[in-house]
Amino acid sequence: MTVGGGDARLLGVMWGPFSQQPVDADIRDGRIVRVSPARPDRGRGASDAAGRQRVLAGIHDRHLHLFAMAAAAASLVCPADMSRAQWRDAVRAHAVGADGWLRVTGAHESFTGDLDARALDALRPDVPVRVQHRTGMVWMLNSAALGRLGPLDHEGIERDARGEPTGRIWRADAWLGERMPRRAPDLAAVGARLLRHGVTSVTDATPDLDASSLALLTDAVRRGDLPQRVTLLGAPLGWRVEEPRVQVGAFKIVLDEAALPELDTLAGDIARIHDAGRPVAVHCVTAASAHLLVLAWELAGTRRGDRIEHGSVLPPSVIARLATMRIEVVTQPGFLSARGDGYLRDVDPVDQPSLYPLRELRDAGVRSRFSSDAPYGPLDPARWLRSAVDRRSASGATVIPAQRLSWNEAVCALGVVPRVGDAADLIVVDDDLERTVRVDRSPLSPHRVMINGVDAPLEEMRKSLSGDIR
Repeated sequence: MTVGGGDARLLGVMWGPFSQQPVDADIRDGRIVRVSPARPDRGRGASDAAGRQRVLAGIHDRHLHLFAMAAAAASLVCPADMSRAQWRDAVRAHAVGADGWLRVTGAHESFTGDLDARALDALRPDVPVRVQHRTGMVWMLNSAALGRLGPLDHEGIERDARGEPTGRIWRADAWLGERMPRRAPDLAAVGARLLRHGVTSVTDATPDLDASSLALLTDAVRRGDLPQRVTLLGAPLGWRVEEPRVQVGAFKIVLDEAALPELDTLAGDIARIHDAGRPVAVHCVTAASAHLLVLAWELAGTRRGDRIEHGSVLPPSVIARLATMRIEVVTQPGFLSARGDGYLRDVDPVDQPSLYPLRELRDAGVRSRFSSDAPYGPLDPARWLRSAVDRRSASGATVIPAQRLSWNEAVCALGVVPRVGDAADLIVVDDDLERTVRVDRSPLSPHRVMINGVDAPLEEMRKSLSGDIR
């Protein structure tokens, strides 16, 4: 899709998530220039979006992984409720990709057991297999895969008492990527699936993007394969980009729960990044890492745009300090539906009351924004909204009901209010969005998507894409 500034007129539409009065909206050169009360005497034009339809700002998915989404389309993706028998059967039967490897994501010890090279060899010794844990922290490889990597010189390679690799490799995505057979990722398919859910801009949260990855993303945006505006957290300090639809965002820091840094080290890293002119975006999923992070911010100081990624467990004392510091939390309520039963089973009961604490964040005045973490979390924004309001797991259990939001509060965290002067990245949905999402339990599938005032070819995309990224 080629993106340029378009002109359009939307007549008799409901504007924004809550308005009950129809308006006419004018778009010129790709920007919203005027919104006025609808004139009842005006005939309906060719670009009319009336018929009790509602216009929202296009959705910004503030945390996802574009390359991983492309790779997931050719991978075995494990559902959260997979059984051990289903796991064994799937690994044995799944076809390898075009590169000759079997790639598996979403693995969890609840159905894989204690997974290492020996366990994978027993399941699938005939081809190289690499399996990513659900957390994204570790890959598990079989012997055939280890044999194709060359020198095993990464510090994250786990070894047994004899010094032999176990098959587990921690925090080594970039290192592994350099040793995998190179295939051009199908970012056009990713862009199309995002548009089908009304996502018109994204923040890619992949850390430590190298020069080739940055070039691939920038070229995909320039060509229109990725019609979305793209913000990058993994761009190196000092990196500059000329493509206007690609922006450098906050700098990604990953707090590894298994090896948290010293307080002075973390504070020094934050100060160094601030001095380079970037805020920080910090992966933070445990109470221990949250306490460490707020202490580091108190030492290093904060910068406008500093944010927490995930905030899976945020105790009340941390939330109070985040409010004082004016730190934003970019979180993924969709995980409550996808993984809620596991949280209730596995998360320490002491931490469970602070699990995705959406209510406490809002009541404390901490700005929170929703995102998917795709392909690891549900891509459909309807699931984010349902999970924030209902907090139901796959089995129907309620996951910490005290942390529920109201429907209006959840929609505010989606950030879909269109404003005059903004780029005309807009979606047209059913007027009664709450009924569509909560009662009908339908996906968010807009009737119309506009980027810079230009209609996206949704029907063509629906015909070309047979599946979806959850």
